Amino acid sequence: MIRRLGLAAVLLALPLAACGNGGTEEDRTLHTPDGTIHTQTEGENSTSTYRDNDGREVVVATGPDVAASGPAYTRPYPDSRVLSSVTSPTDNAGLLTFQTEAEPGTVIAYYRQRAEESGLTARAEMTMGDTQQFGADTAAGGELNVVVTPQDGQSTVTVTWEGLPG
Repeated sequence: MIRRLGLAAVLLALPLAACGNGGTEEDRTLHTPDGTIHTQTEGENSTSTYRDNDGREVVVATGPDVAASGPAYTRPYPDSRVLSSVTSPTDNAGLLTFQTEAEPGTVIAYYRQRAEESGLTARAEMTMGDTQQFGADTAAGGELNVVVTPQDGQSTVTVTWEGLPG
């Protein structure tokens, strides 16, 4: 996703998405030579959409009430708290970070089952220390990766995908 849209686009969108404004609503648009960044802030939640001049876009959402988007099999584990969501609808790509009280092995099993039910092929599963990782792909080159790290009595989960059907 980043290599297609350019690191500069994501770096421009992240600071705007991270700005909370203490409970007020704000709607801003920044025009750049390469495209536009539109940011909507409501309370502690912020969504920034970067759209380049070719129509490709990246959506960055942060805050305590972030809604996850992406294919159904990339959605967060039930009863999780989403921390951030970055999606590129143009490239069927994204990155989702959330926390859950579920054990890492339980989260990995959840994503393995969802991936296989969706026609993805499990390719890798490994454990390094307390961190567990799962990877699946498609014959067409789409990839799903899940990394689960226990932290402060919870599991912090990062889900990334690229080139996967919705």
